[in-house]
Amino acid sequence: MGKTYVVFQLDTEDFINRVTDEILIELAKIFNKHGIRVTFAIVGEKARVFEKRMRTDVIRFLKEHDVAYQSNLHSVHPVITEYVNGLGWNEGVKEVIKRESEGIVDIAKIFGKRPKAFIQPGGSWAPQTVYAMRRMGIKVYANGIFKGGPFWYCGALGVRYTIHFREDIAHLDNYLERVKEEFKAQYSNLKEKGGIIIILFHPCTLVTKEFWDTLNFAKGVNSSKITYSSLYPEEEVKAKLRNLDKLIQFIKEHDVEFVTLSELYDLFEYSSKASFTMEEVKSIAEHFAEELKYFKLKGRYVSPAEGFYVLSSLLNSYYLNGKLPEVVKCIDILGPTQRPMALDGKVVLPLLEFLKKVCEVKLYIDAVNTIPHEVEIKGRKAGPGDFMKAMASVCLKLIEGDYISEVTVEPFRQVPELDFDLEERVKRGWKWGIFPEGFEAPSVLELTILQSWTLKPAVLGP
Repeated sequence: MGKTYVVFQLDTEDFINRVTDEILIELAKIFNKHGIRVTFAIVGEKARVFEKRMRTDVIRFLKEHDVAYQSNLHSVHPVITEYVNGLGWNEGVKEVIKRESEGIVDIAKIFGKRPKAFIQPGGSWAPQTVYAMRRMGIKVYANGIFKGGPFWYCGALGVRYTIHFREDIAHLDNYLERVKEEFKAQYSNLKEKGGIIIILFHPCTLVTKEFWDTLNFAKGVNSSKITYSSLYPEEEVKAKLRNLDKLIQFIKEHDVEFVTLSELYDLFEYSSKASFTMEEVKSIAEHFAEELKYFKLKGRYVSPAEGFYVLSSLLNSYYLNGKLPEVVKCIDILGPTQRPMALDGKVVLPLLEFLKKVCEVKLYIDAVNTIPHEVEIKGRKAGPGDFMKAMASVCLKLIEGDYISEVTVEPFRQVPELDFDLEERVKRGWKWGIFPEGFEAPSVLELTILQSWTLKPAVLGP
């Protein structure tokens, strides 16, 4: 029997309508009654207006729960994708850290604890955000491109909500029955293997009929005049809270454990810090000699980036020590951060020359924690996929004791193969109503695809 974990994710973002502060206390009281800690995903500006409005009562209630970070300004332009678009990898990471550190620090000061999870605001995806947040100690990334996950991506745990508790119709009894059925279906599917169910809703739209940001920041424009949302009748709001209370009670009747987004990181086993035996390295080499795709090895997944590092480590050790190591350690590295250069035709070189080149590549990776986008061989440039396939073939022959005099490097894939359309998932976010009409972010798309070298499914630990 697998363990089923349930997370309540409350996106707490409306810093314009004061009435959305009060509902947070009512929600906290409901979850407190049930003895459940939930995740309040708070925008930096929302936290600051709590202080400006002297809502110490709201702060006190939320401090009892998990406080996550949902960007500094959410939908105020430029949003994350807008200010990162057109920047390279390192420049984008630095820009995210520069612009988002204020919100993280303010939340830490106001609530007395650093956030450990980040929730993407709307469709504002950029892969540099995942890595920047991880560098700032935030290792869980919620929403984004991770539908069907959870996944590891750039060393962070990527998750996405599985149930949206519909705030607009939550007062209807027939909707309560529908959401119960939705939960039952997901619970039944996870009962044997285990997994997570993440229930998302926005406290603000339990009270307001229109989203605060749609009224003030739509189509790429920061409105010069604040527009306030219209409100639902008080009795309707109370009915929504009653149905939420009933839903929580219904979920508690199942064999589940309630956790927060911040607690998810420790529940999943991240294998990049592991060591691999020669038998396991052989399996890795066999796979990547044929495919550039993550694969399952004895209950855990190996990403292409991990495979690249493991193979280069084995060959590095063989060249420097004259023998194969007993185990090969793996570290966390990024995929290439520039468009790979595909090799034009085959290149043949002596084994020792190839092994020396592997050592140079390994030294580069250890210095910058990034797979190179190109490797120069005999005056020609090979892509990381080409080089990895050659490394895999050489590792196999060495492990099997075959004689090798020369190595052939030939064209191969440069971007990992996935079971889903990553490009479609990124482009879907560009339809977010906060972006200008026809918005595109080609550099964000390219870097997202390049970092799919790091992507692999996340597996619950024992």
